[in-house]
Amino acid sequence: MLETLNDYRTYYDNKFVGTAEVELPELVWKSDTTTGAGYLGDVDTIAVGHLEAMEMTLSFHTANEIMHKLAAPKTHELVFRASLQGRETARSKITQLGYRVTVLCEPKSNSLGKMVAAAKMESGITMAVNYIEIAINGKVITKIDKLNYICVIDGVDYAEEIRKNIGM
Repeated sequence: MLETLNDYRTYYDNKFVGTAEVELPELVWKSDTTTGAGYLGDVDTIAVGHLEAMEMTLSFHTANEIMHKLAAPKTHELVFRASLQGRETARSKITQLGYRVTVLCEPKSNSLGKMVAAAKMESGITMAVNYIEIAINGKVITKIDKLNYICVIDGVDYAEEIRKNIGM
């Protein structure tokens, strides 16, 4: 049973960069409400493979070089490597699982923070995300690639049939 994120590191260009906090994207399916003959009221239907725009936020204690590099109007690859701590319930043994999140992203906004003597600047950057891949102990469990019609959830590519039907 998993209990906490023990620690994580952020990598950009395969180099460790320090972040104070990362808010990962929320996956929200695009949906539409259907009603009419054959329905007893309204039904919200998701469009398989289609997700609302995704964004993530990186927070820093102070404005720094990496934050300014990420502000460049181009696609950036970020990798977050974490250790998820859990407990084997039978013997109460503490366990660790590898957790990796890879994103391709572009800058949306850059908060330079505030300047107060002897205090954190609370700087940050918000990134648009069009690709995310999540792996646990090396096994890809989620992969969303909006530009290449890939929608893997729990190891199943739900966009495979869609790609086939539209000639991809």
